[in-house]
Amino acid sequence: NDIESSQKNLLETLDIINRNLNLNLEIIINLDNQDIHLSLMRKTKNLLLHKGGFSILGGILFNGDNLYASNLFEPINNPEYLSI
Repeated sequence: NDIESSQKNLLETLDIINRNLNLNLEIIINLDNQDIHLSLMRKTKNLLLHKGGFSILGGILFNGDNLYASNLFEPINNPEYLSI
């Protein structure tokens, strides 16, 4: 997907979660800046890594409880990366 579609999908998914959990939260996320993406990955409690690029950086910065990786995560078999 292009960036706009990915951002739209993320916001729609967050809205579905918000409604299903009856949280009644106003979710405002500015995804225009890459630093915001990295900050969100650093502060989240759960993170799913998929493919490469920002996922690799997110995995290094992650400070939460549960880190997951899809089978497509590029360094999945790289012991040097996984030991960080």
